[in-house]
Amino acid sequence: MVKQNAEHAGKAKKMMKEVEGIVDQVDHSMRDMSVAIRDISESRQAMTDMDEVTRQNAASPEESAGAAEEMNTQAESMEEYLNEPVKLVSRRHSDGKDIRRVQQENSVFPKGRPSRDQIPEMSSGVDQ
Repeated sequence: MVKQNAEHAGKAKKMMKEVEGIVDQVDHSMRDMSVAIRDISESRQAMTDMDEVTRQNAASPEESAGAAEEMNTQAESMEEYLNEPVKLVSRRHSDGKDIRRVQQENSVFPKGRPSRDQIPEMSSGVDQ
């Protein structure tokens, strides 16, 4: 019986060593899996970051084109606005006279700027 107990103890010890080896293998595998999961997570984040940069880069020319189009429209409007006085000044009357001459001829003060004595006095509207 002592001999049988010693054999059982030896088998148990051998099994415990095998279990210990298996536990070490599982522990090593778990560490490897943890590293792999971390690497996968970092790779996924890197891909997400690259996707975001790609989207921004793709949108940038579209936004630039839209801004350029808007600026062209505004420039055309500004050009029209600034050219309006030039058109008025350079427009000719039907008889070929420059519009400024026609306006001077039709003016109360035909020779340009009036002198002080040509300007009628205005009453202030207050009785003195």
